[in-house]
Amino acid sequence: MSEVTKKNVCNICAKEFSRKDALQRHIESVHNKKKFKCPICEQEISRKDLLDRHIKKFHNREPSDVYKQARQEAKQEPKVEPKVEPFTKTILA
Repeated sequence: MSEVTKKNVCNICAKEFSRKDALQRHIESVHNKKKFKCPICEQEISRKDLLDRHIKKFHNREPSDVYKQARQEAKQEPKVEPKVEPFTKTILA
């Protein structure tokens, strides 16, 4: 049986990976602390593939449907104008 050569090494912790995409995913989730928020329950999860699995398992929905619905709702939210207080000048004697 041939041995898998691990050529992709994390320059932060020296962990080795056989695929470049696995190394990239490791850096984003472990070292950059990138989080993906569930649009349903707002739980933060370290990887997109784990978020997809979370949505299927805990919400019994297809992730693509959930993301599509979240995008549509974001477009429909009314823009709230910031309240601006009138400027008043105070003179101290």
